[in-house]
Amino acid sequence: MKRNLSGYWTASLKLLPVLVLDGLFLYPLWLYLHSQTRVGTPESVWLAALFLTMASGMLLRGFCRRRWRQLLAAPLLGLTGGLLVTGWNPWLLLFAAAGTVCGFLGLTSDSTASRDKQYIIGLGLYAVAALASSRIEAFEDHMPWITGLGSFCLLVYLLIRNGAYLRYSSFSSDSRRLPQGLRRHNRIFMVVLVAAAAFLAAGGGQAAGHLLFRMIRAFVGFVLHMFDGSPPRVMEEPPKPAPPENLPKAPSGESGLFGLIADMVFYALGAAVLGFLLYHLTRWLYRNSRGWFRAFADRLLAMLRRESKERTATYQDEESSIFRWEKTVKDIAAYVKSKWGSTARDRWEDMHGGREQARWLYRRWLGRRQASGYSVNRALTPQETAADAQRWLGESKPRKGKAEDAGAAQRMLELYYQARYGPEEPSSSEAAALKEKLE
Repeated sequence: MKRNLSGYWTASLKLLPVLVLDGLFLYPLWLYLHSQTRVGTPESVWLAALFLTMASGMLLRGFCRRRWRQLLAAPLLGLTGGLLVTGWNPWLLLFAAAGTVCGFLGLTSDSTASRDKQYIIGLGLYAVAALASSRIEAFEDHMPWITGLGSFCLLVYLLIRNGAYLRYSSFSSDSRRLPQGLRRHNRIFMVVLVAAAAFLAAGGGQAAGHLLFRMIRAFVGFVLHMFDGSPPRVMEEPPKPAPPENLPKAPSGESGLFGLIADMVFYALGAAVLGFLLYHLTRWLYRNSRGWFRAFADRLLAMLRRESKERTATYQDEESSIFRWEKTVKDIAAYVKSKWGSTARDRWEDMHGGREQARWLYRRWLGRRQASGYSVNRALTPQETAADAQRWLGESKPRKGKAEDAGAAQRMLELYYQARYGPEEPSSSEAAALKEKLE
């Protein structure tokens, strides 16, 4: 037992750099949320409390392997940290939101899932902070820190991706000699991206943002001048709004301790009743509904029951997390074809061989019956569906146009059965001839 506890603490100490790195990537978010509070808590105390919340989540990771436990424990950690730092006031929700994110990061600190999306979001926050520094006072006052930490995070992310690329290329976690072309590509990749990090560290992001903003203003002024014929006007920057005043103090006639306890009990009972009703309503809907709601509920339950896996020292394949242009282009093409190419996916020209052509004939024949008003019964076999459609045609009003060849329809069903269940492939010429008869 002592050995297991000692190993758990050792693994926790090794995860401390991961926690620090996760917190640094989201530093602009913590800075902005702190600037919106009016409690007067120093920034250092705010950041230290967030790190302690993250560390608490890391220590509880062994008890919260399931995703639903993690989603339940993270808000509790954030709310507890908010009560200790800000007390019971309206600004508690801001720290609770930040603490929830930190608690979840701590609870999943040993997860084997890739953190690429999280790091990219963090780099995006630094970019937004650099561009909005002239508009947001909190970012303007801490611009040196944002620039330095943003550059550091970018360099760290590049090193992480570079190491993953090398491990993927060498099929091993050990460093070994690589081909000359691969090493040259790696050096060019790192030099270019380190140069980009140096450009941002020198204030290039802010300068580029101001330059882009001035170009947009000049273009808008030029367009307005073309329409009204007046001399071009210089658009002045609007004055900065005055900082909001402190919120008014609460009236002196506050309820005592008994009133505060009664309010909390009332809110707790109301939340319990609401949760009870919501639980039974959701349970009834899950048991008695079908379609998209049932599928959504099944996916949500599968996500909540997902269990985090600990990191191991053995090598893991990085192929799924490596960016490759070929796979990306194919994925984009497949997505576009699935969204906008639905009208051209089921054409006769795209069918290869008699088996696909026979099945296409049946789909076309059934689609025409549905377009005419026939309701398909999914419980019937194709042969029974054909008989039911023939009965429906006899009962419905006569339609103008060429009557259907019953022999051709029967032969089409025989080819369809042969395509689905027969060992031999139907003849393409016969399928083409049936297509002409059924048109």
